[in-house]
Amino acid sequence: MYAGWKRKEAWNVALWINNDEELWQEAKECVRWNMSPRRATRDFCKRMHGQVTGDGVAYTFDNVIEFFEVDWGYFEGIIRDEELGYA
Repeated sequence: MYAGWKRKEAWNVALWINNDEELWQEAKECVRWNMSPRRATRDFCKRMHGQVTGDGVAYTFDNVIEFFEVDWGYFEGIIRDEELGYA
């Protein structure tokens, strides 16, 4: 465990996605157009192909899946609010 995450790399990826507006918007779009955390992770990894965090951690499936599993409900709520005109 690392800061509550199963792996240090997963924590690092989540830290960068949650603190970078462009990455966060990419992640939100992956949730919007995919029906599960696994599919959203695959989509996000395709979009980030070959890129790494500022700390050098690659955006691989194993490093990204935990982020989507943990934040899935949060993103769904934001998307629902946007669709209803609350955001």
